[in-house]
Amino acid sequence: MSHASDGSRFTIREATTTSDQVAACALQFAVYVGDGYAEAERAATNLKPEVLGSGGTQLIACRPDGSVVGAVLYLHQGSALQQVAAPGEREIRMLGVAREARGEGVGEALVRSCIERARMDNASALVLWTRPTMEAAQRLYERLGFTRATDRDMQDDRGFTRMVYAYIY
Repeated sequence: MSHASDGSRFTIREATTTSDQVAACALQFAVYVGDGYAEAERAATNLKPEVLGSGGTQLIACRPDGSVVGAVLYLHQGSALQQVAAPGEREIRMLGVAREARGEGVGEALVRSCIERARMDNASALVLWTRPTMEAAQRLYERLGFTRATDRDMQDDRGFTRMVYAYIY
């Protein structure tokens, strides 16, 4: 499932090659560590193709030159990487957009692709969690129809509340 954005500034597709997967993980590392959401050591351990690839499908946003400017992990049903999905739900993790591509609709296109995948998978909902400080992401999720599932929020061992959002079908 590949589709171009308006104006073909980027295309959303699966990370199908090792180089795609490495580029997706590198982008997620740069975003999460660079923006202060993850410690480099923890991110280096978790943001590897062999870790993420076994639990889901990386979707990437690519420029016409092939450079990766966005990525999100769409988890397989029953994935060991699931943290908030209940049976019948799908979960997304690690949405990241390169600083130079923010404001271009990259994150929205990636999340819309996940919404469509979950619909095709006959999921009852698409769920995710975010940090309280990720306000731009929260606005995006709400604009796309996600609602807060406060009863599913949980404390993270790093000292913040994981805010759960759900897109119900």
